[in-house]
Amino acid sequence: MPFNVAYFIAQKTSQTEKSTFSSTATKVASISVAIGIGILVISFAILGGFQKTIKNKAYSLSGHIVVSRFSLNSSVELPPIPGSNDFIENYKSYNGIEHLQKIALKGGILKTDEEVQGIVLKGVDENYDWDRFKVNMIAGEAPDFSGNDDSKEVVISKKLMDLLKLSLNDTVMVFFVQDPVRFRNLIIKGVYETGLEDFDDKVVIGDLALVQNLNNWSAGQIGGYEIFIEDLENIDQIQATINDNTPAGQYADKTSDKYRQIFDWMGLIDMNVLILLVITLFVAGVNMIAPSLLLMMERTQMIGMLKALGARQSLIIRIFTIRLLKIVLKGLFFGNIFAFGFCYIQYKFKLIPLDPVNYYMSYVPIEWNWKAFVLVNLLTFVLIGIIILLPAYIISRVKPVKAIRFD
Repeated sequence: MPFNVAYFIAQKTSQTEKSTFSSTATKVASISVAIGIGILVISFAILGGFQKTIKNKAYSLSGHIVVSRFSLNSSVELPPIPGSNDFIENYKSYNGIEHLQKIALKGGILKTDEEVQGIVLKGVDENYDWDRFKVNMIAGEAPDFSGNDDSKEVVISKKLMDLLKLSLNDTVMVFFVQDPVRFRNLIIKGVYETGLEDFDDKVVIGDLALVQNLNNWSAGQIGGYEIFIEDLENIDQIQATINDNTPAGQYADKTSDKYRQIFDWMGLIDMNVLILLVITLFVAGVNMIAPSLLLMMERTQMIGMLKALGARQSLIIRIFTIRLLKIVLKGLFFGNIFAFGFCYIQYKFKLIPLDPVNYYMSYVPIEWNWKAFVLVNLLTFVLIGIIILLPAYIISRVKPVKAIRFD
């Protein structure tokens, strides 16, 4: 018999179930699927948002790759390298490299009348990509480092500002431990917050020329340079290209390797998503078996009559598979509506807060990863479809005589 006959019978049986006990069971099964897919979609959106937000924060502060001189010294300061070479001057000619910005680091002590705090002054120049960094800015504005003289304007973290009881546009004294000891009065021009302790506890962003003067470097010397790339999928290849084209003694280090603890933690998130996916699909699939058997048992006499009329086993399987897949599709539909509604409200209004100290952000983030959403829905539909074939196959093997007499 053609497939449309199976669809017709499945449609008719669904219309006559409204007053039967199996209708309640099918609703429970549909709700189970809806809850399962809703949890999965929301989980992928939130966990994807966590990863994207944390990665963007780390990369906005250090680039994707940092090039500096190889050194066994564990100091926070970077030894000087020439600020000009063939690679730096022609970096745009290399495929996949989007931006390059020069930096230098200088350790210091930030002092107020009441508090003292160790810091790392990160010097940048007029080519610093403030557009990327602005996602971390919470007050003030980016300093202007385009002048000929070294600027005294800096951007400080909110954590340091609160600890030292400072305010925007305050002047603060910073001591630099060297021979002789030097100090500078710096003006707080902007305030940032990342939630990442490695940065918020100590990093102050200032003028590259200021660090050069403090280190007695020439204008052509820098500590290193940060590189932003277009596609993270190609980062290993680009890192190798950089190492092949930079002077001897310099090396390219990925930010993901430099801050291994943060990125390893995000790798654990991927594992948690996989475990959640397996458990949720298993529960949703098991919850479909009981309603499937109940639905088929109520139609045992119909199965016997169809077999007595010459219906093949494959037709019986198709009838109940179509009926059960409609239940699954209904669950997927309402589950997705709930999940996307929840995600949109959180994305738009940020109603669920987080502790930045523990989660590196102040609210639950949402990422609209449509590819992942489609794959999760397809995987759920296919796996549950395979699971419900088992009870359909079992019931299709009932003998016609026993089926017709079944009560």
